[in-house]
Amino acid sequence: MRFHRLGHHLLGGHGYPDVHGGSVRASRDRAGEDHLILSSHPRTPSFRSVFIVHSDWRYIHRLGSNANTPHFPSSAIVTSPVRAVTRAFAVLRVVVASPNGVSLAQIAKVTRLPKSSVSRMLDTLGHLHMVEQVGQRGRYRVGQGLEVLVGGGTSPRVLAQLSRPHLQSLVSRLGEDATLSVPEGDNTLYVSQVTADRSVQVQDWTGFTLPHNTVAPGLVFLSTWDPERLRRYLQQDLARHTPQTLVDPAALMARLETVRRDGYAWTHREHTDDINGVAAPLFDPHGEAVASLSVHGPSYRFPVRGAETRIGRMLCDSAAQLAAELGWHSL
Repeated sequence: MRFHRLGHHLLGGHGYPDVHGGSVRASRDRAGEDHLILSSHPRTPSFRSVFIVHSDWRYIHRLGSNANTPHFPSSAIVTSPVRAVTRAFAVLRVVVASPNGVSLAQIAKVTRLPKSSVSRMLDTLGHLHMVEQVGQRGRYRVGQGLEVLVGGGTSPRVLAQLSRPHLQSLVSRLGEDATLSVPEGDNTLYVSQVTADRSVQVQDWTGFTLPHNTVAPGLVFLSTWDPERLRRYLQQDLARHTPQTLVDPAALMARLETVRRDGYAWTHREHTDDINGVAAPLFDPHGEAVASLSVHGPSYRFPVRGAETRIGRMLCDSAAQLAAELGWHSL
């Protein structure tokens, strides 16, 4: 009766006398949506529309009709949450609440949804990188796409994944190791490195934390600090790893001014006696340098004479491309 009352209300209750007396047929699809097939009186056989009526009986959505279908007034349609979206968020809530991963069966049990429906939703969410399947047991956890949406993409794990193609490109073009690093207080934390296939290789710095003033990424981070924060930093005893490490405040301030002007930073044997490096910043939507792309190699071969500016700009371009992929601003 509710189907029929609703159907006849839509067909004839809004000033369309030609469709009074139409028929109503109800059906339910595999997704559990209730369909109304609304057909007109025989005198107007061209009138036919299909509606989805959601479970709360308030949201009515016309799937399709032919060109002769009259337009229903907006008062006939009251919107409410879309069922498929509500179910998808129910699945995501379970995944987010399970940092160690959760199985398909567990998600279905908690959400009280059919396993087949949950499986299809997980496939779609996986395609969108909202969730990812890990381990031999196929458990699901939060994907990098969701982390980017929720956290702005600043998670080191997400940045490491998304930056890898750019690091690989830099290695291919320059023949030296490329890294991604993030600031950690007064230090630089290396979170990812792609190693070049060379007979003489540089140490993998992944997981190492080094003082800002000793490495190119650190100089990039320092160059973005506000004057008061930088003043406090320069008042402390700065680390000296080689004779070339800058520890004099005036000299370091002059170097940082050059970094701001150029958009990238070079270091020459300032952390290790035989290593040179270059870095460019990655800015988030608020203009904060949240990461840095860098390349380093043995000082006897890197950089090639006269190539510093070209390489520095190459790093800036790579950082800008990554920022664009994340929807962020770049220098």
